[in-house]
Amino acid sequence: MPRNARFKLIQFYIIHRAYLTPEKINRYFHKADAACPHCNRPDVDLLHMFWYCPRIRQYWLEIMTKLSHSTERQIAHAWEACILGLLYRDKKHKAISHFIDLGLLSAKRLITKRWKSPESPATTAWATSLIIWAQAESAALHREETKKLCKYPTAEKWDAILSEFKEQTGAGKTDTDNNTEP
Repeated sequence: MPRNARFKLIQFYIIHRAYLTPEKINRYFHKADAACPHCNRPDVDLLHMFWYCPRIRQYWLEIMTKLSHSTERQIAHAWEACILGLLYRDKKHKAISHFIDLGLLSAKRLITKRWKSPESPATTAWATSLIIWAQAESAALHREETKKLCKYPTAEKWDAILSEFKEQTGAGKTDTDNNTEP
């Protein structure tokens, strides 16, 4: 589980169905529109907003593809895995499982940020966000290893996954990285 409290709250709100979906808002205020802001389907619930909306499904498909390529693990394209985080845990490669968890939480965070917008979240924004959070996790892992707070060193593997993800997505490059020398 990531160290960031916001990510923990996102997962908490999902499990406890605390997000106000159009359907829930319509129950409280009968004049509110209960249609999905992305696909205009009427009477949508939480699972539709996070998974079944066609635009959101495409978003998840792109994310799962990028995570699978960078971690070299096949990730099930199912709502149980993406939304609830019910994934097979590889005890030998905890860094990979942790990176996938962080990627899925980052994707859910962007969905909640674009909740009422007609546009679905962009995978480029997701990749950039994931790189920022993964670099913070990397710093925390290095700090824990230098203080000998963890049983198994994972910072080196984490950095390898992060650099592979940066290569796969092309995200996280600065302007100097994109310029070529004459």
